[in-house]
Order: sequence, then structure tokens, then C-alpha cells
Amino acid sequence: MTALATYRPDHVGTGRLLRGSEMHTMLIDTCFDEGIPFAKAISPDAPPLTEGYVDSFHVDGGHTQRVAGTNRAVCYLVNDSEHASAVEYGWDTLHGQWTNHSGYHVLAMTADHLAGII
Repeated sequence: MTALATYRPDHVGTGRLLRGSEMHTMLIDTCFDEGIPFAKAISPDAPPLTEGYVDSFHVDGGHTQRVAGTNRAVCYLVNDSEHASAVEYGWDTLHGQWTNHSGYHVLAMTADHLAGII
């Protein structure tokens, strides 16, 4: 006679895994190793709008956020260039006007790319 396997979810253990130090480390490493190079590769390089944009990516990790009812480790890929909103959305914060494009959505595309890796 064969015994049947049973599965009992460990919700507490899964929660610990989703916000643990290993998850934080994995997210930070992935942003550095995959996110920043990808974002730089797809960034426009036409000054003056993008001047400094490519070199202004950094990782802000070590946070937790409530997602689907559970606290989870999160990591942010940030671009703090003065031109970031103009590149991302087409809004030029320096001059308070829309640019002649609708935005390159570099961070959004990078998030999609990372979602396929993680």
C-alpha cells in the first residue's frame, strides 16, 4: 500500500521567508546585477534632457511593504536625476512643461524585466 503525500501550508514560515534577510539580499543583488544594467541599456542618451540620467540610478533596499495582506521585502530602483520625470513621463520639472515625447518609461520597463527574472 502506498501512502499519500499531504501538503499543509506553513503561512507563518512563508511570511518569514517573504520578509527575511535572504529575500532582502536577493532583491538588492538583483537590482544591482540586472536592474541597473538593463535600465542603463534602454535609457535615452540625448542631452540636455537626459544629461546625468544614466549615471543617476541607485538601489534603495531593506524595506518591507504590505502586499496582498502580507508584509514582504521590497527594493526600489531609483533614478534621482533632475531629468528623471522628463525621461520617464515626458514632464520636464526644470521648466514646468511637457516635453515633445510621452516618456520613455525606463523604470516601468525595467520593473517588467525584473519581474520576469525574480
